[in-house]
Amino acid sequence: MMNRALPRDREQRTAEGNASSAGDAVLRRCEEKLEREKGTGMDKPEKKDARGKYFAIAIAVFALAIGIAYLTRLFLRGVVGMEAEEASLVTSMLEGIVASIAIAQVLQQLKRDESIEQEQTDIIEARFILEYNQAFIQDENMTQVEELLERQMEGATEKVIDSSHRQKCINYLVYLEGLAPLIMRDVLKLEHIDDLMAYRFFLAANSPAMQEDQLFQYPEYYLGCFRLYRRWKEYRLSEGKDILQGDTPLDRLYCRKARASDNKRKIAQLLFETDPYIFPAAFETKAIAADEFPFSGVFDLKNIFIAIWNGETVGAAVVCHGPNEKIDVRQAMRERSKLPKTFPAVCRDYFNQLGDYSEKSIYIACLSVDPDCRNQGVGGALLRYVFEQFPEAKVTLDVVEGNPAESLYVKLGFKAESEKEGYSLTKEKPKVKTMVREGDSGDDGGGSADLGLCDPKGIVFRSL
Repeated sequence: MMNRALPRDREQRTAEGNASSAGDAVLRRCEEKLEREKGTGMDKPEKKDARGKYFAIAIAVFALAIGIAYLTRLFLRGVVGMEAEEASLVTSMLEGIVASIAIAQVLQQLKRDESIEQEQTDIIEARFILEYNQAFIQDENMTQVEELLERQMEGATEKVIDSSHRQKCINYLVYLEGLAPLIMRDVLKLEHIDDLMAYRFFLAANSPAMQEDQLFQYPEYYLGCFRLYRRWKEYRLSEGKDILQGDTPLDRLYCRKARASDNKRKIAQLLFETDPYIFPAAFETKAIAADEFPFSGVFDLKNIFIAIWNGETVGAAVVCHGPNEKIDVRQAMRERSKLPKTFPAVCRDYFNQLGDYSEKSIYIACLSVDPDCRNQGVGGALLRYVFEQFPEAKVTLDVVEGNPAESLYVKLGFKAESEKEGYSLTKEKPKVKTMVREGDSGDDGGGSADLGLCDPKGIVFRSL
């Protein structure tokens, strides 16, 4: 994969405005071919009516073949004096010949009709692509954003895209988002639209500015772009084509602090799977947690860090790094009718008992990765991002005995400090190991190559 494609020649980009002339020529050839076929009597019938008509014709031909065979058998036996067995053999051969001719005619006509139908489909698709392209090049805002993205790609030292361009950038992405359902449902074919639109799509999708301001900040609103990116990238690679700005791909892992617009249901489901004791005791089921999770107290969004991959939240961590605010249990029970009766006890005895912390000493209360994305570096990348936000902090966490994540913590520089009895509403208390990582140690146990590297903005330069 090429890390950074060269910017297009300005004349080439300007010439795209005249792309419709070449497209018009293709469109005219399709229409002329269709007219010639219509001129030979090959008008496209309705599909169901055509097949029904041909089926009726085939039955009629078979019936006629049977009638002719019967009369021929009578003629051969009565007039020619042929033996019954020999006469039957001749008439059977005659039936087979007539039936074969009938089938061949029906299949040929059906194939011809499908060819005409495909021609008409291609014309409709060509018209749409041309109109889509015309709408783009005639919109000054679109062409302005494209020029800004090109300047950024070419390595402009000044900040090219700022807050004044935000709405225009959103419109540009929404324009591309409109392609997703058409291509994903095979209404448009990538091989037809690739030459005209791939540059514009990857110019925006792999733009660090677009990713930082929109795509990674509001992934729920651009799921079409993420899905289309995977399919389009796969297509271009299979065709041996380069990916524009391939060193900052949209399908890499991205870590950041949670925000109000994120998918809170998914975050709650991830946190529910942190351990088999605390969250099942507080919420009973993952479904209840998804519906009723109180994002307050220790679970305030300011304490939650997430990992995003292909537009989905695939990892979450709760990091205590300040005074531990308490969950208002009465308010939570009043506003969330599905919360089980055990929720207040878990809040009182565990969630609200977590101590106060600071940026010099933080506590990782939860770390969870989507089961479908485990063992792919997500948890390690998320932890490294947390370390970068609090570079001098002493980091503490508790791990239940037997949790396979313990090996990851060791790789990242954690050391076992003590053992204790963990929290549980039942008599069965889990054995828990407290692990500590000293701040600014720079020690990752040599595991950085396996886990992926984060830059200061939280981007993991690894395409999973």
